[in-house]
Amino acid sequence: MSPGPPEPTSEPWQIPQRLGYSETLRGLGGIVAPLLTGFSLTTIALLLTSSSKPPLADWAMVPLTIAVACLLFSMQVAFLALARSPSPADILTWRPQVAVSRDALQEARERQAANFADMKRLWYRCGRAYDLGVAGFLAGVVLLLVPHTWSAPRIAAVLIASLALSGELWWALANWCDRIPHPIERDSTPADFASKLAPLDEIGFAAVLNPDREAAASPSRR
Repeated sequence: MSPGPPEPTSEPWQIPQRLGYSETLRGLGGIVAPLLTGFSLTTIALLLTSSSKPPLADWAMVPLTIAVACLLFSMQVAFLALARSPSPADILTWRPQVAVSRDALQEARERQAANFADMKRLWYRCGRAYDLGVAGFLAGVVLLLVPHTWSAPRIAAVLIASLALSGELWWALANWCDRIPHPIERDSTPADFASKLAPLDEIGFAAVLNPDREAAASPSRR
């Protein structure tokens, strides 16, 4: 589903559902998509220049070309999304006045919310293009593995590649539609760990919390 506008919140900053989203974008746009694009382009070039081709080589170039287009698109959009996802630490570094001015802080919050909305929109498009690109890549692999003459190893290879393609399609559809269960992703509930985490001792609290700020922020201690 397409991301909607940000919901009203009293939090200082807009908080992503996945706190590691920036690393996901960097890995997808800076590593995985370029690698798969390079493999697809190399395969297309080999098929165009080779005198001996698999029987479905021409058809294989269609999904491989789709993969190149979609993966390049996802790579570029990932970079655009990263450019619009400054962390609160970045904002405080570039605009230190927000620490002493309410007006500057509110303006920074509004700007961060606008960037965050743009980042979510671009992340959505990046993910959809990436899913299509990976599916196209695997479809090309399946078609390339179809031989002139079947053998047990070739049958096994086609079956494995077909299972990988089916899994990727399931993965993509689950990303696109909330009603379809995801094949891998399962979110743990934080409440389940409330009784499993031992309370912090004073040293642990002191290592994380500023006691003076904790007392100021806690209504029970006022």
